[in-house]
Amino acid sequence: MNDALRHAERRRVFNVDGLCRLAAASVNRSPGDILDLKKLAEGGLNRTFLITMHDKFQMVARIPYPVIIPKKLAVASEVATMVLLRSSGLPIPEVYGYSASMDNAAETEYIFMQFVQGTTLSDIWFDLGERDIISISHQVAELESKMMSTPFPAGGSLYYSKDLEMLAGSLGIPLEDKRFCIGPDTSPPLWYGRRAQLDVGRGPCRPLSAFFYYALKLTDNYRQKCQSDVCTRSRKGTGLSEAVRSTAVAIPAREEGRLPVQGATTVGSHREPGSLSPHRIVAHP
Repeated sequence: MNDALRHAERRRVFNVDGLCRLAAASVNRSPGDILDLKKLAEGGLNRTFLITMHDKFQMVARIPYPVIIPKKLAVASEVATMVLLRSSGLPIPEVYGYSASMDNAAETEYIFMQFVQGTTLSDIWFDLGERDIISISHQVAELESKMMSTPFPAGGSLYYSKDLEMLAGSLGIPLEDKRFCIGPDTSPPLWYGRRAQLDVGRGPCRPLSAFFYYALKLTDNYRQKCQSDVCTRSRKGTGLSEAVRSTAVAIPAREEGRLPVQGATTVGSHREPGSLSPHRIVAHP
């Protein structure tokens, strides 16, 4: 079903020779040092390639699918997040180089990173003994605790300050490490489909409660746009609920009626019959 569309969303044409030249330069090598480039895997958002040098050194090239929106911000945010977590002592692959723009020799956005050899946990999980499972679970919990203890001044996505200024023309909200800042949220639900066309704020949010304001604002604008579009379909008997699938927005159930947000106008919460705890899930197009 929708096979042609799914393939189109993942079809990426790029300059292979250009990618190899950029990959070699990112690790201070020459293109002639590259022995092989082959596809490593395909995920939900990226296609990865394994690059092998003559001296057996290996690295990974990641190329995002065209379906990713906003592509430039997403690539820049992923790089900054990986670098920050690695600098905090977490076992994250090293980033050798990247480009959040297609304006390069490879003619595509890319991330070059360290190739980590090892066994995938999911491949051996059911063969592990109880003591091994407990040990691994403790290690994962310690890593998560360390990651979650990193303080952030606002809600949104993480960027290099220089990248956000170049890509979005703003400085964001800086971290203690001034190399990084918080900028627009790149979460897919805020950008998917026609939502990317809406001129609404997507962060950064300070205080964090302002996230609800942005979510409601985006949902309200999207509903108005869809209602306008449906008017052109009314003669065919197509209703709003049939024209556009809904988006779920979580609103604290305790905030009945109106949702106050500091630094913003008061936003009326859209109520639906029935009670959900601890959140009321409100479906809107």
